Amino acid sequence: MAAVQFDLQQWSAWAPGRLADAEASPAPALEFLPAMQRRRLSALARICFHVCWQAIPPEQACGLVFCSRHGETQRTLDMLSAINQQEPVSPTAFSHSVHNAIPALLSIARHDITEQVTIAQQGQDGLGAAFLEAGMMLASGSVSQVVVICCDEPLPALFKPYAPDAADYPWATAFRLSNGSQWSLSCETRPALPDSHACSPAPLQLIDALNQAQSEFWLPSDATSCVGPAWVWRRQHA
Repeated sequence: MAAVQFDLQQWSAWAPGRLADAEASPAPALEFLPAMQRRRLSALARICFHVCWQAIPPEQACGLVFCSRHGETQRTLDMLSAINQQEPVSPTAFSHSVHNAIPALLSIARHDITEQVTIAQQGQDGLGAAFLEAGMMLASGSVSQVVVICCDEPLPALFKPYAPDAADYPWATAFRLSNGSQWSLSCETRPALPDSHACSPAPLQLIDALNQAQSEFWLPSDATSCVGPAWVWRRQHA
């Protein structure tokens, strides 16, 4: 049984070194933003702004589900290091380090106060949970469209031993959903799923599937096993 149904209107991704058509720069220019706003954004926030602007038509209100496993880890580490050295901590750096800071900055920049939800991803399940949240927002009737933004950046060397599966490049994806029945998302038990993209973040795997016009995309809910529960995106009709 389908957990949620939706139409997928647009998608976008940024992953230098991972996507063939990505730019070489680690962060996009964001020429659509005033210079003062651009200067305050971290590299992670910049790529989120880039994919968001590609996925949402200008001046359209849109709900937002933001999902990141690690968030602004480098900002947090910099602040902790400053505290350890008994140096002052910037209030701006603190306000931009919290897990919902990037969607808040997007709301301010787009002048859009539509409903937002922020998810702290655990393992591979974040993508499925984010789409499920977006589907429930659409089903509630509170919004007519929702953009799901997933992102992460390389962890500081101090934290890498604790997350050896984290990507070593910055990346962000955006998926704009609306009410409809073009796609379904369900959680199913499927045996012996192939493990062809184990080292690739799940949202980038989904981008690959969409770009290849695949009618089905699965994602094991347990990254250590290809047998058992899996999220399944399935195209119902063109």
